[in-house]
Amino acid sequence: WGGERIADGFLINAVYIKELDVTVAVLSDINKVFGNSQNTRSLFMLTIAVFLLVLSLFYYFVSSSILKRIIRLARHMREADEADLRFYKDEGYRDEIAILSSSFNLMVQRINDLVHTAYRAEMRQKEAAFLALQAQINPHFLYNSLETIRMMAEMKDDAETADMCFTLGELLRYSLARSSRTTLDEEIANIRNYI
Repeated sequence: WGGERIADGFLINAVYIKELDVTVAVLSDINKVFGNSQNTRSLFMLTIAVFLLVLSLFYYFVSSSILKRIIRLARHMREADEADLRFYKDEGYRDEIAILSSSFNLMVQRINDLVHTAYRAEMRQKEAAFLALQAQINPHFLYNSLETIRMMAEMKDDAETADMCFTLGELLRYSLARSSRTTLDEEIANIRNYI
């Protein structure tokens, strides 16, 4: 037979060897046997506690590092406005936060491009309006100058010069203000002024 028994503070382990017709028994002090296991259990629990503490510290530092990067990115995004669209610098990382930073930078680049495109279009529109105004002013200056010369010629009783200035003014008005549809009378009057 074989087995274990506890008697009076001792642990008895016995094994019967059939071939030899012998029973071998080992007597152990129960405090020594289970005292070692108690020490082993305490050491094991201490090792687990230290390991958990080390893992907790590692988790804290990693998560706080990630959290700080997210907070910096969020602060940068909140501070960005249309007057100050700056790129966010988050270099040296290859994680999801770096992907967010890269996406934000692409968005800033696209917004800057759109703002500059809109600005250039607005400047071209203003320039076209200025040129249109300038084109309107130049003929009026010519008309007014010719009319002044005509009036001076009439004051000096020079009817021929006055008529020439009037006819030249009419020719200029016709050529600058000509529309796609003209009447036959307008064309004939223009040819007379030219001749």
